[in-house]
Amino acid sequence: MARRSGMNFKPLKEFRLGIGNDARAMREAYNNWGLFYLAFTKRRFKNFSRGGGNWKKLSDATIARRKKPKKGKKKKRGAELTAILRDNSTLFNALSVGVRGNLFKSIPGGIRVGFAPTPHPKARVTIQRLAIIHDSGDGVPKREILVEPDGTTKRRMIKEYKKALAKLGKQAERKL
Repeated sequence: MARRSGMNFKPLKEFRLGIGNDARAMREAYNNWGLFYLAFTKRRFKNFSRGGGNWKKLSDATIARRKKPKKGKKKKRGAELTAILRDNSTLFNALSVGVRGNLFKSIPGGIRVGFAPTPHPKARVTIQRLAIIHDSGDGVPKREILVEPDGTTKRRMIKEYKKALAKLGKQAERKL
């Protein structure tokens, strides 16, 4: 009787298919990429809103408008008057997962993060549309929000990807 011989390629196929089908290790890596990117974007937004980047400063008219307290509100002072895109912090807050206007969605082979088309609480546009207006400079000074991550963030993302691949490799080895 002949014996069947050869190698079991099933674990290698599962490894290859696992990456293509977003195995749990890869899904975790993609989610972490999104968290890393949003953290970078919030740090940058906070710095730029305080004048630390290339965003155009607020006009005198905008600062004067902010000085006048709205009905039932206390008068704004100091940094509150001059913080760029921080009048009510809707865009800044939307860079946190789970907050109104945040987009954090798993997609095949990655993650989509940014602003969701959620109604803005104080404007007639969505939070996403408001971000696009500012990002592109559509009738307002151009102030880019979603930009390519810095080197530190990219290195963290690469490290996370390598960690996920190593995890998948170990899982495949155990099945050989």
